[in-house]
Amino acid sequence: ISQSIADALATTLGVRKVEVAPATADLEAYEWYLRGRQLFAQRGANLPAARELLERAVERDPGFADAWAALAGTWYVWSSYAAEPAGAPTLERAGQAAARALALDPRHPGALAVSARLAADGGDRLREAELIRTALALEPNNANTWLWQGIGRFEVGHLSEAHASFVQAQR
Repeated sequence: ISQSIADALATTLGVRKVEVAPATADLEAYEWYLRGRQLFAQRGANLPAARELLERAVERDPGFADAWAALAGTWYVWSSYAAEPAGAPTLERAGQAAARALALDPRHPGALAVSARLAADGGDRLREAELIRTALALEPNNANTWLWQGIGRFEVGHLSEAHASFVQAQR
């Protein structure tokens, strides 16, 4: 669908060839990813369903970097909204999913953002700043990444920068 839209707009935009890289060729995995990503964005009681859908998506297509990154984000925020499930701690699972996404796409903005928060949690604020800056350069309209940048700035006492990031996230 994206490619058809891009092709239809190519003449209007004055572009000779516009290509949209598919995230996955598996439409069922893509549907699960879209539904899981939406539930992740809503947070709260939606996280278990988000996790289940995203896990199904990566099980069906292990090469689906977007789904791995969304799963990493879901695991990262998990402890703020839900009890720890059995098995590996949620931050460890977040790190594993982010690593899988970055192995598939080393410049995946969502996986970089999760990795930034994990670096902050581990006390590596320079790495956090580098990763979050890269994530925002790659995807400047991601509200979640702006939110996480704001949290990181707040945690180190840079309140005006934190406020600016929160305002941008809201926009």
